[in-house]
Amino acid sequence: MKLHITSLLILLTEFIPAASSDTGFAYPSRLLARSNHPKTFTPFTFATGIRRTRPIRSYVTTLTSSSVHDVQHITEQVIEEYELNGRFERWSFLQKLLENELPLKDIEHVMLAVFHRYLMHGPSSGAIDEAELKTDDNEGLPSPVLDDKMRESIEKIIHNVLDINDNTDGAESRFLHLFVQPSIDYELETLMGTLLKKTDEPSSTNDINPQANLIINQIEQLLPDPIEEEEAHKSAWDLVMELYGREAVKVREEALGRNYASNGGLNKENLSWKTLCCIGRVLIHYDFLTKGILSSKL
Repeated sequence: MKLHITSLLILLTEFIPAASSDTGFAYPSRLLARSNHPKTFTPFTFATGIRRTRPIRSYVTTLTSSSVHDVQHITEQVIEEYELNGRFERWSFLQKLLENELPLKDIEHVMLAVFHRYLMHGPSSGAIDEAELKTDDNEGLPSPVLDDKMRESIEKIIHNVLDINDNTDGAESRFLHLFVQPSIDYELETLMGTLLKKTDEPSSTNDINPQANLIINQIEQLLPDPIEEEEAHKSAWDLVMELYGREAVKVREEALGRNYASNGGLNKENLSWKTLCCIGRVLIHYDFLTKGILSSKL
């Protein structure tokens, strides 16, 4: 009888879970006995074998309730009014954007909608395993993962775009008209014998609304780093070349380089290209072409 009781006690000692003070997770004592370093043990649930996710600190938005309401309204308008559900329609939109054939207000609204929905549904740092992000429908690249710094940067852009309203010359856009010249039909202009705009005159950004300059600089900061994010940087440029034409992009960028080298300030045509190309690449980077305006979690 004593032998049976002793055997039972041994069995209970072998299988009763022992708590780990480091992780708050209970392991069978025999598993702990086999590990010389319990702290390095990767916790799994016994029922499913799924690794526990670490707790994520919730991000506190910097957007005011008024800004959130405004951008939600703009997003709803964009989804309702623009046919951007299909990749062909989004491709066409980006193509027209680069060719300066869209109302600037529309570009601003689509950009705001993309940013707003990416904040809502884009992958967040720490919430997922970045290595598991789907790349099949994203040109082989994972979607940008938002950390707190990126979230704050995007929210600042949304706030500043909503806050600015430079109605110079009765412009409908909030700020883009300060950087992008109106699209001109040069053939019609020649037939009429008039010159509507001089594109060779320098346009110093120092003379532009400081808040508008700030917005453009903030948007540029969202572009993938050419060194740390080389593949994403190259992919965005490759798509711009497909959309606008490789030789056309080369001509534009060479003109931009010569303009910079002259130290005379960017002329209006080069400033327009620089601005539109920047916004186009940011939209590409944040999955506008491949996934559109997000409606659910990636």
